[in-house]
Amino acid sequence: MADNKIKECIVKIKTNGSHGTGFFIVKNKILTCFHVIKDTLEENIRVIFNGEKYSVKIVDRKEETEIDLAILEVEVDNKNYLDIDERASQEDKFLTYGFADDEDFLTERGAVPITFEYEGNEKHFMKFKNGQFEEGHSGSPIINLTTNSVCGVLNASRNTLNNSGGYGIPIEKLELLGFDIPKKFNTLNPLIDELNQIEHKDIRNLETKLKDSCPEIKEYRVKKYIKQATLGKVEQSIAYDEREISTIKYMIFDECQEELMDFIDKNDKNKKLTFDEVNNFFKNYIDRAKKIIDDKRDEYKYGKFSEDIIKKIILDLIDTCYLSFDEEGIYEEK
Repeated sequence: MADNKIKECIVKIKTNGSHGTGFFIVKNKILTCFHVIKDTLEENIRVIFNGEKYSVKIVDRKEETEIDLAILEVEVDNKNYLDIDERASQEDKFLTYGFADDEDFLTERGAVPITFEYEGNEKHFMKFKNGQFEEGHSGSPIINLTTNSVCGVLNASRNTLNNSGGYGIPIEKLELLGFDIPKKFNTLNPLIDELNQIEHKDIRNLETKLKDSCPEIKEYRVKKYIKQATLGKVEQSIAYDEREISTIKYMIFDECQEELMDFIDKNDKNKKLTFDEVNNFFKNYIDRAKKIIDDKRDEYKYGKFSEDIIKKIILDLIDTCYLSFDEEGIYEEK
């Protein structure tokens, strides 16, 4: 994880007479320690990001000492949020970045060893053996240098704020706020940029492709497909990392191209489809897409995709010049 990316994700949190640190975990959501904002009204909390001040909405919080987390929402999207990965061991090395002593620049607290305290089989909290932490560091991300991801949140309010160490809250505690912790996405995935390498020859949109291949299709059916494709674009932008969805789209495109080629090889390339055949096309596209997504999940470390979102992604690919129902939709990559 490059230093410049870290700095683009960490924010300063100002309250009445105090301050702390937070960091983006997804677009407009910021994670921090609850005690940073505990005694301050919501309207008096400000997030400072890229030199600008933003008011916040408190999405969720936990006051218990061993959790002490809060999720804040701001009216700005940050595409460079930090990767989260709960994996951490005592053999790993860690560092943190935060705003200390009410300064406006980030300070680094370098590779410090930790131990874990457990409740049953769960990590209760992380204890740093050394590291000079100040109160402003509360809410700083604890970065595991082995996985290159955030594995915890620094809590600088506990009873060892001195040169001997500090405490961290394991990132797993986020689940207690209803946050679904994603598996770290594999940034070395070779498919990330493949979608952009495809040379568009079929520039028709979804409506034109449907009507060209199936003249009998009803207008209300076309409008429904267009609505689903539009909703799919919105869902993708909200729910998925851009790198992740780009990989998924490419895999679906590549697999569905095979389905289209198989159909063209077995049928008259000028054949017009019935509405039932269009529906069957979608079914075959979805079945093949679902299979390839399931097959590659462990390899590329992404989450689950429902059949509904897969269908909407396919409609989006058809609408954006990638897939079709006829031979014009078959073309080679650059």
